[in-house]
Amino acid sequence: MALQGLLTAAGVAVAITGGLRGLAPRPETMLERATLSLSLCVFFALLTLLEMARLYEKTRITGSKKSPAVIDPLTTGQLIWLLVLDYIALDTFFWGLLYFVRAML
Repeated sequence: MALQGLLTAAGVAVAITGGLRGLAPRPETMLERATLSLSLCVFFALLTLLEMARLYEKTRITGSKKSPAVIDPLTTGQLIWLLVLDYIALDTFFWGLLYFVRAML
């Protein structure tokens, strides 16, 4: 649920930064960096959601073959991969937000 909110917030922020070109008191590079960071956030948040759905389906199907009540947990590698994707999405959102605020001040 939090990733969906992050995805929506970053998408709206990209639209806002695109509309503010020329109106910001700072150089255009700050808005360009903000737009790039927030666009990367949208990409990685969407990638994380798709990976979570893929791992959920894989785990559900594997568990139903053995027994309907048994669900295999994620491996350590899968969990680390998911956390890395989530971290990158969150980090790029904060960088984009910082660049956006700095461009507006």
